Amino acid sequence: MRADLEFFGDTLGMRLDMIYPADDPRVAVYSGHGLRVRLEQGAGVNPALRILTDNPGFADGAHMLTSPGGTQVEVLPLDPPLDLPKTDHAFVLRRLVNQAPSGNGKAPYPLAPGGCLCRPTPPGMQTRYADPSDDLELLEVALPGDFVTAC
Repeated sequence: MRADLEFFGDTLGMRLDMIYPADDPRVAVYSGHGLRVRLEQGAGVNPALRILTDNPGFADGAHMLTSPGGTQVEVLPLDPPLDLPKTDHAFVLRRLVNQAPSGNGKAPYPLAPGGCLCRPTPPGMQTRYADPSDDLELLEVALPGDFVTAC
């Protein structure tokens, strides 16, 4: 237990919130890095922790640590770089169409070749396409979402 106290306090820089009994510690509670950790001697459990930090020198730059009591600690960047694959996207609308929400009395939105219309449509709302040309090519994408829309 004493070696774990040094590990969590000195190596991980966590704050000791509680320890008892004081003369022969069996339980210690640490907090820091958005975590609250309870160490209990003889518990027989060695959990794994993940610490996210923006300090590259944290724990001397180690990415994987093991406490003397066996707790595995993984150290990861707080804001890792986003690795996006290189892609080519193309959206082409070749003919004309007018889109109007069904039954709400609004004027249709005219779409021209190469045009695009992006707008949230509440679930269950029907949309109709008025006056499409015979060789209309239309791409309609539906994505799930839970957000407030202004109408």
